[in-house]
Amino acid sequence: MAIASDFNPGTNPSFNLPLCGTLAAIHQGLSLDQILTAQTLHAAFALGLRDRGSIAKGLRADLVGLDAASFEEIYYSYGSSQVNSVYLAGKKVL
Repeated sequence: MAIASDFNPGTNPSFNLPLCGTLAAIHQGLSLDQILTAQTLHAAFALGLRDRGSIAKGLRADLVGLDAASFEEIYYSYGSSQVNSVYLAGKKVL
């Protein structure tokens, strides 16, 4: 299972991925571990991107750095951007 924002102006006008995770916890009973995996590794697999989705040697290293003390904060504070850095293929772009 993968979780994404599935931005659609007609039925789901939101790019807020953490909110989608929070809704999955509330309405589907998923744990935060399950949500994080569904939004990273499983999402990459759903798109056929086998070279990303987790942090491991030999993978692409597309990463987002967040201002959060723990991954639970990602879903607790879903109303504002917590992004402080972005890396694509291991190179800092933001």
